[in-house]
Amino acid sequence: MSRQIVRHAPIVRSFPHILHGGDYNPDQWLRWKDTIWKEDMRLARLAGINTLSVGIFSWTALEPEEGKYRFDWLDEVMDMLAENEIVAVLATPSGARPTWMSQRYPEVLRVTNDRRRILHGARHNHCLTSPVYREKTLPSTRPWRSDTATTPHWESGTSPTNTAANATAICARNGSVDISKSDTARSTH
Repeated sequence: MSRQIVRHAPIVRSFPHILHGGDYNPDQWLRWKDTIWKEDMRLARLAGINTLSVGIFSWTALEPEEGKYRFDWLDEVMDMLAENEIVAVLATPSGARPTWMSQRYPEVLRVTNDRRRILHGARHNHCLTSPVYREKTLPSTRPWRSDTATTPHWESGTSPTNTAANATAICARNGSVDISKSDTARSTH
């Protein structure tokens, strides 16, 4: 008895290959980008990498001050990836929120069972039920959406750890948190 093989559509329609890569955090090396980024691309080519997730912990680099965004470095990274034939999976940056947010809005910090607020500094140390955190995560994903819609080498991706941002964005678009109606349900990250 033979078994029928089912062929599934590729995750990234414009790139029907096995995705080989991982998370890439070039925002941590902005001061040394001329040397480190170049070496990163050399090593990526050597390893046969064709896909990298970017933006995952970049909220501070993208919004260094509340409401003031900087995308120049991200544009440079996206161009560099495209030049090296690497597909970019653009993730929401809410995994590590900026210091200014913790200082100005301490209610965004996670609280332990004994009601102690965990200090700023650890990744994913945010209170997912904080209305302030939920409000602040939405703009962190919004500014690049219109830019990326027409740029062929930008693929949209989200991290499952960004639940608050995703739920808020899905609810705003669909009127509910039904992810089956959302592009987040087809996320590649």
